Amino acid sequence: MNEAVGSPLNNTQLRHLIGRNFVEESADGNIAFGFETGVGPAASTYGGMAVMGDELALAYHHPFAEGKNVFIVIPPITISSAGTQEFDLLMNRGRTLDYIDRELKHICSSWTLFPHLNVMT
Repeated sequence: MNEAVGSPLNNTQLRHLIGRNFVEESADGNIAFGFETGVGPAASTYGGMAVMGDELALAYHHPFAEGKNVFIVIPPITISSAGTQEFDLLMNRGRTLDYIDRELKHICSSWTLFPHLNVMT
């Protein structure tokens, strides 16, 4: 749509627009703001792997698998995951798990993954 109207928004503006206005449909048909980490809009906009910071800041991006197709399959569900319940589940539980495994995650991402990203291109 951006291109159809002359591309008034750059990639960062598009990514922020999507990330800050992400909504989901609940099981009862209501629309509610969804939980958005910013990884989806960043990976969709730039391709490759994206690591996000606070406020949808792009902390790191590495392109790979250029020219490849990715198929995302989302199975139908009957449980609502939108709104307050989703936030409570993802953020509160996520923070607890992040805190428990923070040293291991740092080692896995920083010492193992990042140095080898240039090899994957």
